[in-house]
Amino acid sequence: MAAWLARVFARSPEGAYKLLDAIIIVGALYAAYSFVLLLIGHSQFEIFYGIPLRETAFSGPFVNRNSFATYEGLVAVCAGSRLITKTWSRAESAPDIGGRLLSTGHYLAGKGAVWSVAALLTFSAVVMTGSRAGNLATWSATIVVLFISLGLAKQQKRGWLALSVAVCVIAVTFALLAVNGATLAGRLDDMAATGDTTRLLLWNAALKMIQSAPLTGWGLGTYQLVYPLYTTGSLHFIMDKAHNDFLEFAAGFGLPAAVLWWFALAWLVAICGRGISTRKRHRVLPAAALGASILVAIHSIFDFSLQMPAIALTYAAILGLGAAQAFPTSQNLEQG
Repeated sequence: MAAWLARVFARSPEGAYKLLDAIIIVGALYAAYSFVLLLIGHSQFEIFYGIPLRETAFSGPFVNRNSFATYEGLVAVCAGSRLITKTWSRAESAPDIGGRLLSTGHYLAGKGAVWSVAALLTFSAVVMTGSRAGNLATWSATIVVLFISLGLAKQQKRGWLALSVAVCVIAVTFALLAVNGATLAGRLDDMAATGDTTRLLLWNAALKMIQSAPLTGWGLGTYQLVYPLYTTGSLHFIMDKAHNDFLEFAAGFGLPAAVLWWFALAWLVAICGRGISTRKRHRVLPAAALGASILVAIHSIFDFSLQMPAIALTYAAILGLGAAQAFPTSQNLEQG
């Protein structure tokens, strides 16, 4: 329903950009709020409930830093796409390289400062969470969107601009990792040294649940109740999530319903991918939806972020506006 409402609101490019910009601004404010919490040495969980988290985590308004990484990753992909597109259009209007660089600098320091700050805040927040899967998903989605942009630029014989954008993105990425990547590096070292078998146990139990009830499933939200029947190991926590949305959904809903649901999402994503190649203007909108879809698909392999309402609604809105703008404007208005 959220995706449908976003699609209706985003029938015109103006409405789509308003919705996209609102998502970016809200996400940037959440990232800024998270850095403020870090500076004062508190977490929102501690402020609201008076109970400190078991570990220092950069999670902002979320309890789980992995979920926060997914949310900020969605916003970061949108903010980065918006920033590159706006900068791109400004640079094209200049007659020579010097003028292009000057025009780009003026834009980034002026009207484009909002998108620059939003992109830096959100990408920095993703790195600061230290979420391994969150960073993998975010940067994978960013790379895919960047390569699509480079391909379009090459077709339009704007290789110089594509190369400049690629160099800038790579430089900023390394800078963010150097400044904010200590937590992420530490967690990667821990994973390499000790290994992580918890998720393997959870996935194995989910696969056994699917084998036992492949058609009807066990019911949504029943993973915690059924898990003890199929686990092969002992864990010291209550396991209410499979840490893999694909397996948990199939175990709860049954394979036929799960496949239909995945097909419906893949169909909408395919529409966005087609819109990137067929549209001549406003390609950033379906491109942001494609990047967001890649992000949540990768992170859903390792976690359960889409079960968080804030993330599910944000992704639905991005997918809805992307699908709405995957067709020519006249066709959108006729369908509306």
